[in-house]
Amino acid sequence: NTTYTNDFFDFGLSVQRKIRKLETYGGLESNYNRLSFSTINSAIPERLTNLGLIGGKYKIKRLIIESQISGQSIHESNKNGQKANDLFRVNPFISFQRESLKPMKLTINAWYRNSFRMPSFNELYYNNIGNVNLKPEEANQFSLGFSVLPFSKKAGLKLIVNTFYNEVKNQILALPTKNLFVWSMQNIGEVKNYGFESRIQWSKEIKENWKFNTSTSYTLQYALDFSSSTSPTYQHQVAYMPKHLGNFDINVSFKEFGVSSSLMSVSKRYSLNENILSNEVSAFTTLDLGVYLNHKMMDNNSLRLHFMVKNVFDVSYNYIRYFVMPGRNFLMTLSYAIR
Repeated sequence: NTTYTNDFFDFGLSVQRKIRKLETYGGLESNYNRLSFSTINSAIPERLTNLGLIGGKYKIKRLIIESQISGQSIHESNKNGQKANDLFRVNPFISFQRESLKPMKLTINAWYRNSFRMPSFNELYYNNIGNVNLKPEEANQFSLGFSVLPFSKKAGLKLIVNTFYNEVKNQILALPTKNLFVWSMQNIGEVKNYGFESRIQWSKEIKENWKFNTSTSYTLQYALDFSSSTSPTYQHQVAYMPKHLGNFDINVSFKEFGVSSSLMSVSKRYSLNENILSNEVSAFTTLDLGVYLNHKMMDNNSLRLHFMVKNVFDVSYNYIRYFVMPGRNFLMTLSYAIR
């Protein structure tokens, strides 16, 4: 067996100042990361990352405009082998938010972000899986959405809808290679990811000390491979990315006691980028039920006891092909919060 040791050190500072309607902020951060293996002559990668950010937020009546720009400098070394390339990137972000109070509280928001993600040490160097030739993910992300209170605030009903469109270059994906237990990290040249996510929330105080909260969400997402028009995977859904995701949660509480339920549904996926029947992974739906106690103690400290029955109907399912997830199982947690 191989033992991995990951050391991480981080240091940063931030400043913020408000001048009338303009709020400015900025920050600097440096972190050092080192990974070592117990085996002889294995990779010993070290990474130094320096980050800087400056931005501002300006409010004109009910319109909020925010913009920021960030820079990242990454230097990597490896005492025993090949290393990832050094990088420097500058990434902008801008957002707009508009609020309307009449006849209902409607908030419209739009934003654009340019970003990139360096491969992690596990993705680069982990035995039999890592790929030191991985390129960093780079993305242009767009979002347009709204939230609305269709009735009075006392009704407790809220609708949130966000549409998104992302162009991702060199998306990092883990795929099986020789067999089920040998995987490899790979780049997909170009992925276009678009769709929408929606959520309806309702919270209500039924009677004194009785509270009811429920939320339902649905996401439609297309994550399509646009790397090469001559490839058999062209415009196919990327491996293990479901098109449909749904949740339905209910929580009822009386004073310190509560009962909760969570229903999750995931549509079919594909184990490889080629969307053919032999690569299909079945859809599934699971239900979790729980009971909890939140007990307030001295000095606003609190004790929480939570007991859950997960996968109540003992559904046989898997996220990753052939890796069967647990059937009906139980989870109990005890936590103490100091304030």
